Amino acid sequence: MTDPTRTGLAPADRRRIIIVDDNYAVADGLKWALEVDGHEVPAMASTIEDALTLVAETQCDVAILDLDLSGESIEPVARALRARSIPFMFITGFGDVVELAADLSQAPRLEKPADPDEILATIAALSPTRK
Repeated sequence: MTDPTRTGLAPADRRRIIIVDDNYAVADGLKWALEVDGHEVPAMASTIEDALTLVAETQCDVAILDLDLSGESIEPVARALRARSIPFMFITGFGDVVELAADLSQAPRLEKPADPDEILATIAALSPTRK
């Protein structure tokens, strides 16, 4: 688990991360863990429509996406991120039940409740250190 006394990352390792999840408690807990580690969470969304707006209007380095938003597939949001060359990862409480299109199935996929350290390691792998 993330150490709440951590002072954060070096500036070159900090990322701007958007979170898309329809469960506010999960999204807020994830936001807290990311911010404790030194990352910035400029915005969160809980619907496909709001998420697409975030992708279009918010500058970010990586995105964390819940696979299922109240029965709607996250695939349009993932494709919008890919079109902007923004890396993303999926988190889900449904395991492998939610199938993804082949072009999206290679993105990292973590099971809820995801270990914050595993999320942080995935973010670091998706978005290398800035130069």
